[in-house]
Amino acid sequence: MRYRSVILRTASTITILGTALAAELIAAPAQASAAQASTAGVTNAAGVITGIVDGSGGGPLTGACVDATGPQGNTLAVTQSDGRFVLGGLQPGGYTLHYSACAAGGGYVDQWSGGASWPGGAKTVRLAPGQARELAPVTLRTTLPAFTPALPAAIPTSTA
Repeated sequence: MRYRSVILRTASTITILGTALAAELIAAPAQASAAQASTAGVTNAAGVITGIVDGSGGGPLTGACVDATGPQGNTLAVTQSDGRFVLGGLQPGGYTLHYSACAAGGGYVDQWSGGASWPGGAKTVRLAPGQARELAPVTLRTTLPAFTPALPAAIPTSTA
């Protein structure tokens, strides 16, 4: 059963990356002039960051929010039923990702890129011009259940 899940995720990843590449190719000009090509040096082609968000049980988390903060501001994606997200149209540079339960019903602790539990500890995800980057799956941790102290049993009193 686990192998089937891995195969489906791999096929889904290939489909997403192929779609992102096709979109970039369609959006790109059919032919660049030689002068533009020689002076451009570095292109500002948009890139894509994709990944999977799982819940604490290891299954895909539907409705989790993934917010990328980078050179152009914030870009938001919401995970689909297979836990996948796609952050498209990103300019080259460094991004910090914030994962939260959002529409997934709560009960999960926010997390930042690199597994950090607070924004200051987040790892920067680097994106090159036109790059389609697949991140390792992220598993959100559940919040701790509310602590309810056990009350001691009543102490019998003797009436003598």
